[in-house]
Amino acid sequence: MDTNKNRLTSKEITNLFSQYIQEAMAICVSKYVLETVGDSDVLSLFEFSLQLTKKHVEKLNEFFDIENFPVPDGFTDKDVKLETPPLFLDIFWLHYLYTTSNIRLSNYSLTLATSIRQDIRDFYFQCNIDAMEIVKNVLKFFYQKVLMKSVLIFPILKS
Repeated sequence: MDTNKNRLTSKEITNLFSQYIQEAMAICVSKYVLETVGDSDVLSLFEFSLQLTKKHVEKLNEFFDIENFPVPDGFTDKDVKLETPPLFLDIFWLHYLYTTSNIRLSNYSLTLATSIRQDIRDFYFQCNIDAMEIVKNVLKFFYQKVLMKSVLIFPILKS
């Protein structure tokens, strides 16, 4: 039996480690936002995002445990001061969540395409679905608040 058949590739290891660091940072940012944001819609979006991020970290920990890899030193509660007064307006956090979710979509797609193992591909497939759900919810909020309508409307020129 080939002992290397189901081992993680170097690319998969790199992607998992990198994602762990990114997700750990996202947890810290989300916790801060949940402590400082005033808008209930923004609050619910970040609660949902935090729930998904924690789910991703749990799965990443499972991969590291199964492979007997050390868990990376990610960001922790020591890296964020929740008592810090708000640094940005609530609308900034919507743009932040929208932008980071789009970046995640790009990253997840690339990691899915470069992964060999089916369980890793399945994980990144689900991560893509999660990120799309966040983008969908953020856009829904933007449309409800009429924040993007003027940006998305183009005049139709008649010839």
